[in-house]
Amino acid sequence: MNEYSRGFLEALGWILDQLDELDDGNNEVIKELRRRIRDIMEQVVRGASMGIAYRRYDGV
Repeated sequence: MNEYSRGFLEALGWILDQLDELDDGNNEVIKELRRRIRDIMEQVVRGASMGIAYRRYDGV
């Protein structure tokens, strides 16, 4: 995983922490936003691991 991806994931993690502090458990908007952020994080991680797989396959 490159530095950009790590920084992006760290920023998204910080946002999730802020949402956790604001959430009183009754706000569906915050729950949906949290779910979307986690989906983005998963896509970044999958994309980074696919990049590693492609580099290995190409022999680089």
